Amino acid sequence: MTKRKSPNSLYDLCIEETASHLLEKYWNRENTNPFSQVKCNIVNDLFQFLDLNVETETPRPFKLLLKSGQLQNFELDGTDFTKRQWRSVMKILLEEGDSCRNITRILLPESFQNDDNDSLERLIEKCPLLEILQVLTFFDPSVLQNCGRLKEVRNYFTGNKEYRYFRNESVDTLANLQNLEKFAIFQCRKASSYNKHIAKMLQNHPKLVSLGNTDSSWAAHHIYTTCRMNIVPRFGLKECFWGFNSYANEFNPRKQIAYTQQYSEFVKSSVALFPLVEKLSIVVYHKNCLE
Repeated sequence: MTKRKSPNSLYDLCIEETASHLLEKYWNRENTNPFSQVKCNIVNDLFQFLDLNVETETPRPFKLLLKSGQLQNFELDGTDFTKRQWRSVMKILLEEGDSCRNITRILLPESFQNDDNDSLERLIEKCPLLEILQVLTFFDPSVLQNCGRLKEVRNYFTGNKEYRYFRNESVDTLANLQNLEKFAIFQCRKASSYNKHIAKMLQNHPKLVSLGNTDSSWAAHHIYTTCRMNIVPRFGLKECFWGFNSYANEFNPRKQIAYTQQYSEFVKSSVALFPLVEKLSIVVYHKNCLE
């Protein structure tokens, strides 16, 4: 049953009619998948139409599209699947050898539950053209090593697992992603503990413009105070968070006072290293940090 308004064009009408046939299992008895020869943009539009405009409690209408190998945007925002249904979706997508060959975007909603991480990690590994990845469940960053086109990673998860991203081997894996522009994990509250690793990420990724809500001032101060021959590098970050990440929880009161007193030096380092900042969120501990 569709929830969509009247189609605005012949193309919209064709998409709606084709979606209706998918719901009616019109092609289920075919020996070959008819959508394997359909252009990627049409498969994407059909997939999006089913997601946003069709009330369904089963992933079956998506099956032929998932298995076609022509899907580029694996993005399900309008369908609220259960854990069992999500497992079925992932099984459909992964059971064909090359069904993920054209996927460039993976955006999965909060309803996606991936208890063992295995299916999500297998999916990522099977997507060599992946450019955008946004999921709300943790995955091992080592699975990104073959995703050389990746431009954006947003991994929001609960629990204290951010350290998995800032181990030496993980940073080295991410170093292969030379096209990376945006890297955001939730919640990186201990930037002081990972300042060397975040600094290495900045140095390894010349196209990086955002670290999400990770405090970059610690990494900036580390680079600034260790640069050789007073040659200060410049980085392309356009969005920065400085002074965040629950400092009150990281320090005892005495160290907290010492930190706030030297905070202006952190800001000075950050300003020097990030001259292209367009959006800045900053904690103002004292007026000196704004001078």
